[in-house]
Amino acid sequence: MRYCDNKITSAFLLIFTVYLIQVSAISEYLRVFNTKPDLLIASVAIFSFIFDLRKSIILALFAGLLKDTSITFPFALYSILFVIWILVIKYISNKLVIRKRLIRLGILALVILLNNLATEIALSLKDAALPAGLFLRTTILESIYTLIVAVVLFKLIFASRTFNSEVLTAID
Repeated sequence: MRYCDNKITSAFLLIFTVYLIQVSAISEYLRVFNTKPDLLIASVAIFSFIFDLRKSIILALFAGLLKDTSITFPFALYSILFVIWILVIKYISNKLVIRKRLIRLGILALVILLNNLATEIALSLKDAALPAGLFLRTTILESIYTLIVAVVLFKLIFASRTFNSEVLTAID
């Protein structure tokens, strides 16, 4: 039981650290083509491959609430979206055998793309809508960039003893 508590505590700490990086000036160094990676959704998705549904939803709510505190969207937008993506991942996981790394990477890419589409649509409903070309370019570039950075970053971070082989095989 102690090992499990250590894993979930580490997951909370990592999500909080990723959040601090995203809202700090450090995130400006991650900007490429005027987009920054959304590492919170990537971390939530990766943890859904490790933890059961209950713990994954708790982590998603935590990450969503953190992100909701730093945006001007309607409150709880990210909390709701992150939980939806966990449910999507768990649903797909129940329907497919996701032992293959490529399938997990595909699911991660799908969730990142859907999250970016949903948030861009929410933003366009709140403010003036972006032209379609700019909307698609921004969404696709940010999704690809988030996926690339997430795979590299989380391979480095999860080389720790806490998650070790579980995460590395989850997205390797």
